[in-house]
Amino acid sequence: MNQKLAHLTEKQIAELIGRYYEQREKVSDLINEYGIDVRPSAFVSLLPPIVYHDLSCDFCENQNLVSKRTSRDGWSSITPECPQCGHKCDNCRCKNCRQRAVELQQIEDEQKRAILHAEYGGASKPPVIATDITLTDAIYLLSVSRHSLSEDMDQIHPFSDKPPTLAPTLEYKNDLIKHLYAKGFIKISSESNPKAFVFDDGITETTAYYPTTVAWLFMPTMTTGEKRQYLREVENTAKEGPWPDSWNKKVDILWHLIAKYECFEYYDYLLNQRGFEFDKIGPKTHEVFENLLTKFSVSQIFNLTWQAVRDITDYSVKEDLPKYRTKNMFIGAIQRKADKYQAEGWELRHSRRDFNRPQTVLSSTFFDVFLEFGQAAFETKPSKIDLE
Repeated sequence: MNQKLAHLTEKQIAELIGRYYEQREKVSDLINEYGIDVRPSAFVSLLPPIVYHDLSCDFCENQNLVSKRTSRDGWSSITPECPQCGHKCDNCRCKNCRQRAVELQQIEDEQKRAILHAEYGGASKPPVIATDITLTDAIYLLSVSRHSLSEDMDQIHPFSDKPPTLAPTLEYKNDLIKHLYAKGFIKISSESNPKAFVFDDGITETTAYYPTTVAWLFMPTMTTGEKRQYLREVENTAKEGPWPDSWNKKVDILWHLIAKYECFEYYDYLLNQRGFEFDKIGPKTHEVFENLLTKFSVSQIFNLTWQAVRDITDYSVKEDLPKYRTKNMFIGAIQRKADKYQAEGWELRHSRRDFNRPQTVLSSTFFDVFLEFGQAAFETKPSKIDLE
């Protein structure tokens, strides 16, 4: 109770409040009648706070929440709070609430960490022996080790955007990592940040994970020495042979696959340069580039793609076409240009790789380490394969 109201009884104060708010009598008249030493503008600040008997503090025992009284002509609203600790009933950021949030978060993190240890901390599946490894296994394994294997050979960071990247597109990176994961060459670390996982509502299990943010363990069943020996054996087979027959049968298929995604990467890069978003790769885009690779090298397809994107962009600007219409025209333009070059018998020049899109580690590992073709692979049409 403010000292300036100490000469009034509780009944008089209740009367004063009622006459001010309900009967809306003049403040100056009330001040004079009740003998209060205060300026009219400061009158409301003297009134005792509103006590909320149905709201109590979560932290202070037997303490109701209160709020200051506002001017009867004002528009402001004041949230009830505890007069001792400042706790509020809505969106509270008091010291006690912040501390409780920290404690609850710690409990939740410990619960999630226990789930991760239970689901991902068990024994790992050992990879096949080096002499039985498939060509796809070998290329993907050496690619990730070259790309981002840590100095202690414990982890890889395959989704790092620092050039050169691991694979031409995010889709291919995901497929590559899923392949190695399924074969036991890599494993999700149980020490990954819990934010890298999706948990069910009751926080009893994980329902999904984000490949780009989990921590990936490299060949977790092996010692550092065993990892070095394994990689050395695989690389020696790749460079010196003899290659297993199964490897030779897979070369052309992998060549087409890597080359196709290099074309996707360059196509995406050209569209993004011009402000177009590259939607998810659909069947039509796959079909067009697969057919192009039966007729042209990757460097020639880069040239076709650049010409088509340039021409369609110029046309859309001249005709003032909306982007949603324009972006559906690019892939068809690439196909028509390829048809024109073949029908007319024109010579299609080779393009170079763009400085901002250097050769990926996967491509370099396959063409330079395994095939030892170097730059010639970029300018060579892949062998024909059955696309069915």
